[in-house]
Amino acid sequence: MDSANGASLTTLFNRNNNGDPGGAVYFNLSVGANPITITGFDTNTEETSTATSGFEVYTRSGTAQGFETSSTGWTLASNGTITPLGVNNSSPVTLNNNITLEANTLYGIALKMPSTVIHSYTDGTCSTSYTFVGNCGYQNGDLTLLLGSANNTPFSSSAFSPRIWNGTIFYDVSSNSTTTPEPSLLFGLIGFGTLGLVGKVKKNK
Repeated sequence: MDSANGASLTTLFNRNNNGDPGGAVYFNLSVGANPITITGFDTNTEETSTATSGFEVYTRSGTAQGFETSSTGWTLASNGTITPLGVNNSSPVTLNNNITLEANTLYGIALKMPSTVIHSYTDGTCSTSYTFVGNCGYQNGDLTLLLGSANNTPFSSSAFSPRIWNGTIFYDVSSNSTTTPEPSLLFGLIGFGTLGLVGKVKKNK
């Protein structure tokens, strides 16, 4: 598969709310016509500190909405290290492994902070979360994000919504297209095969 590197999609960095240490944010990610591979994140944190391990990324098939209070159906897709840089700054997350998402597929995403780091996020302006209204929806030619919710104890405590994850997804795009030979090359291959066949026929006379 061909790959186009270096793509990204950002929501916003405009914190007016936050969770507790070790909390999670949730949103939906719809992949477009081509698969993508997530290579990293930036996110928004309350504190400034050194690199901290324990950042976790979970995925599920279908929507995240309504599934924030149970771990059923969620899969740990990757973990990594975050370097918290403080409110409304892009805190980079380095993943231990990339995350491949299939084309034309809806995924629920959960981003869980390490136990000492706090998500900084924004209250949603949509009346209903996970809709493309106000600050709750973001898209480009590769993917669409619908946000969102948060809770202080991941996959357990009640979810607050709408809550908008502040951050950037970095990814590569893959193409499933197959390569078709140039007409001249195809003709040459056919001609070469025909000559070979004629040679064999003459030899067998």
